Amino acid sequence: MIFSEIAEPSLLVEMETGRIIAANPASCAMLGYSREEMGEITPADLHPHELARLDAFFAHVRREGSWADDNMSCRTRDGLLVPAEIRAFLIEVGGQPHVLTLLRDLRDRRLADIGQSVQRLVHDLRNVLVTTQLLSDRLRDHPDAAVQSSAAVIARSVARALDLCRETIAVGRAVEKAPRRSRFFLGDVVAEVVATTLAEGLARLEFDFESDV
Repeated sequence: MIFSEIAEPSLLVEMETGRIIAANPASCAMLGYSREEMGEITPADLHPHELARLDAFFAHVRREGSWADDNMSCRTRDGLLVPAEIRAFLIEVGGQPHVLTLLRDLRDRRLADIGQSVQRLVHDLRNVLVTTQLLSDRLRDHPDAAVQSSAAVIARSVARALDLCRETIAVGRAVEKAPRRSRFFLGDVVAEVVATTLAEGLARLEFDFESDV
């Protein structure tokens, strides 16, 4: 009864046979198995991708009486690998050695770590883009028309990248906006294509169209 009321996902494993003889509701919810199904599997079914570490785990618990690791993952019934912190303790049940295993789902913590890493990356990237924008502004005053055209292309690309950085920082993730129709000057698009193509030395292009198109 006490075992079932443990808040953390918990398993009771028979040391000699490796069978899971008890699983509390929290562990069933985390791993996707019913209590009956948990009684039909072994820890190897939960860690088929890291059997060597599992063997080391049991050996360490048998020798030292406890073990902890926050760099393992459990395979759920649906095949999903859940990063987990695992703590284990050697106890006696009915005079026989058993391993009480406590699991902690680390998905939220890993997502938080990823979010912080993304924010740091976006912050550094934005600094680089601001510097690039300043350089493109100076290139607009260059006497060479081709350089001026390339500067305009760089400025528009940097502006789009800065907008993406702001959105990523604001919501913690990049969200692709729904398409929005708007009018634009075809000349600007053609000029950008020409500038990019000439910059890469791919071809020599000439266009003749009205400036207000």
